[in-house]
Amino acid sequence: MKNYFKPKVRIILTQLLFLMILLAGNIFAASTFSGTGNWNNPARWDAGIPDANTDAIIAAGSNCTINVAAVCKSLFLNSGTPSTVSISESNSLTVSGDVTINNTSDNSQRTVLVVGSGTLSAVKITIFGGNGNRFG
Repeated sequence: MKNYFKPKVRIILTQLLFLMILLAGNIFAASTFSGTGNWNNPARWDAGIPDANTDAIIAAGSNCTINVAAVCKSLFLNSGTPSTVSISESNSLTVSGDVTINNTSDNSQRTVLVVGSGTLSAVKITIFGGNGNRFG
């Protein structure tokens, strides 16, 4: 049986496959913020400070202050114990996708996003109430 792939073609195909594997890690990139602190503090993020290709997750009970011009692919605020994301002063958060806020059924346990004097830009904001209702 004759081999139709020449060695150069095999090398190129191998390099393309390797590149696709490397890029696949960035397709589903996410980083979770926990504790209390500023968005630009790398110690608060489990996979580094989010960029435009990274989904940002705020862990339940965390309080994150946007103290820079921040970006992320999507923003997800977990429920459980209250979480807060505050955009301070003239800072901004640009979300290229959706913002999702989950809440528990206990009205005292609300997760909030406080824009204040800052700026929030997102495609869509969806808030889930504790009873499963969706707003947004």
